[in-house]
Amino acid sequence: MRNDRVQELIAQLNQLQIQQTALLVRLGLAIDNETTLSGDFGQGTQEPRGFAIGDKVTIKNPNPFQSNEGTITKIGKRRITVTTPTGQKILRAPKNLTIRPTTIQ
Repeated sequence: MRNDRVQELIAQLNQLQIQQTALLVRLGLAIDNETTLSGDFGQGTQEPRGFAIGDKVTIKNPNPFQSNEGTITKIGKRRITVTTPTGQKILRAPKNLTIRPTTIQ
């Protein structure tokens, strides 16, 4: 019973982190649109953001019979764990992953 409540809270925290990431992407796009519309060209440059848990990514170098896309589930010092839709876990260096563009709702 107690373990179920803990798992439910963990799931809610993961969902909130995914929502936070989506909102940050929307905010960044809104700021970019505002900068472009105001004619402030060249001064609104931003560094690309880092990876975050819950990001949908594409794997640049999948092994044979491995999926080439998934969701980030763990970020280590040198490797990132990506979980595919089939549940397979794949470890890759950040340089071998690209963030998939998200659709804004």
